[in-house]
Amino acid sequence: MPALVKTRNIKRSRISHPVHFTFTFRRTTPRKVLNEVSSKYSRYLALGGGNDEEYVRIIETDWYKGMSRTMTPGRYLKILREACGHTLTEIGEKIGVSAARVCDYEAGRREMSKAVAKKLSKIFLVPAEKFI
Repeated sequence: MPALVKTRNIKRSRISHPVHFTFTFRRTTPRKVLNEVSSKYSRYLALGGGNDEEYVRIIETDWYKGMSRTMTPGRYLKILREACGHTLTEIGEKIGVSAARVCDYEAGRREMSKAVAKKLSKIFLVPAEKFI
């Protein structure tokens, strides 16, 4: 359940505008925690992202659609690996292949098997389909 948190205006240089933070609660978040947050901070929360038209889901933006068309399994792997600070060797060791093989996956010279995609999905906590 996403929750949009509204804060008071924060002055930056000469411009003053509201700053919003978005927090997402997982389905596994205990009901007690959700109730506590809702009761104590209800005046600051807009549950479910609110009904403000300026907020859109990222997957509905033209930017995301354009990026999705250009993303390959190898690019996903490279972006995720670098974002998490892993080396080619570290990923290779975790999935049972050489660093050169991981490099080939990233460059698109080799396709990943379903077994490798499943291992990568567990490492990066993303769907295995991203790597196939």
